[in-house]
Amino acid sequence: MTTTATLILRIGVFRNFFRPRAGGAAGEPGLDLVVAMLVLFKPIRLVLLCAALWAFATALVRPFAGLPVLVFVGRDANWAAPLALLCVRGLATQLAGLGAIIHANLFF
Repeated sequence: MTTTATLILRIGVFRNFFRPRAGGAAGEPGLDLVVAMLVLFKPIRLVLLCAALWAFATALVRPFAGLPVLVFVGRDANWAAPLALLCVRGLATQLAGLGAIIHANLFF
């Protein structure tokens, strides 16, 4: 994938995690700001994976809390953008390699 597409994905993830939040201490953006800055300037795969999992889990909890399922669907960009950036950065290749290592160690 081109560097332009990667940059667009990085900006998309940044926008998902860097936004004012209600609640919490005044002026304290919390971990979202750290994730946003890391993804924008140095996208570390572990941070992207944690961001995707956290956003997916928090979106998935909403229907269980009594909100409509469309609320989960409407929040798909919050977890899909970090997941897409992970795929662009080669997570699938790493997972395939890890799977081969685990398979070799378990069965041989």
